[in-house]
Amino acid sequence: MVVAIVLRLFAIYWLASGLASLLTALGSLAGFGHLGWMNYGVMLLMPVAYLLLALVTWIFAGRIAEKVTGASDPALPVAAISRGDLYGFGLLITGLWFFLSHLGAAPTGLHQLAMYRGIDPMLLDGAESPIHVALRSIVPCMVGMTVAICSPALGRKIVAKAPPDKPTLP
Repeated sequence: MVVAIVLRLFAIYWLASGLASLLTALGSLAGFGHLGWMNYGVMLLMPVAYLLLALVTWIFAGRIAEKVTGASDPALPVAAISRGDLYGFGLLITGLWFFLSHLGAAPTGLHQLAMYRGIDPMLLDGAESPIHVALRSIVPCMVGMTVAICSPALGRKIVAKAPPDKPTLP
């Protein structure tokens, strides 16, 4: 259930990002009346992708959550949750946040990297290097995915390395 809530929060985030990108793209296109249909399609690709991703995530959040967490037992007592489980859950949420928040920009970075791969960086006229643009979105996406996948094991390692709890005074 928590994973479904997180996915729906991301769907709202992607909806807002898609609408903002759409308004920005439409404003940019209004000033470039001489562009062909291909350029219009390229400029509208990312906003439409965000909006579709938001819609699909919202609709399938429950099914995705079931696949991620597996069948859950509603009779699970709260006392059965260990510190390692809590650390693992925190790492899962953090990893999903980084993965999902950079997922939309990663294809754009890869596309720019492919388009500018043979161009001399000196010819970019002060623009940022395509490698830096691509890595800025791809690295956090990959790190987030790795942390999310390894979160249960990382949570157990954190607890194993932590010093034992000190008793508290009443």
